Amino acid sequence: MITPPVRFWLGAAIVIAALASTVSPASSDNRDFPFTYSYQQEARGEHEIAYHIEATPRLNHLVHELEFEYGITSRFSIAPYLKFQQGDGRSMHFDAGKVEMRGRLGNFGYNRLLVGLYLELEQPVREPLEIEGRAIFSSYSRRGANLSLNYVLTRQLATGAQNSHVYSVGYAVPTGQTGLRGGLEWIHELATGKINAGPDASYTFGTGIHVAAGIAFPISKNDDNRCEVRAIAQYHY
Repeated sequence: MITPPVRFWLGAAIVIAALASTVSPASSDNRDFPFTYSYQQEARGEHEIAYHIEATPRLNHLVHELEFEYGITSRFSIAPYLKFQQGDGRSMHFDAGKVEMRGRLGNFGYNRLLVGLYLELEQPVREPLEIEGRAIFSSYSRRGANLSLNYVLTRQLATGAQNSHVYSVGYAVPTGQTGLRGGLEWIHELATGKINAGPDASYTFGTGIHVAAGIAFPISKNDDNRCEVRAIAQYHY
């Protein structure tokens, strides 16, 4: 039996996908980093389906997300998500529904600071609503380099909940092989001091399919710090 929260988010996803299917394809945002967002996003009439997976191997924990993103205007896009988890002694189960909204400030240009804003609302099953905001800063070179920084503030709407403050930095460049890019990311949780960092790689297949993956190794000595692996598969149609 499909519960009301699942029906709601399935309905939202179907509506966005239906809207997207009525628009002709356009140039699309291909992610360089699995942990860090960049200034580029879906513009008006652009649309994609994306699958996200995050693994913490030592804990046998997996998070799966299915995303439908649609560009409402040249500066604003919206994306509902369906989130599933497995681990902690449980098989894969529906965990939360999310809505992501992204906006771009100013016009694109090389070798300049570009700013984007991000707001995410996540409603876990039987838990309080969680809000995440990001300030996105990027700079692109004419040779294809991408330097991006995110400042992330997360708040759960529950009594006594504490804000989470995180920043991440990503740098990616072309490798010389067509469609293949490589890079590095650094993620730092300010409240706990937890730091992870590692390599990224992304590849564009030229058929509307793009894949990005990265490994974030534990740098700090926090007891709960573990290696994290993330990958994103995007399909632009």
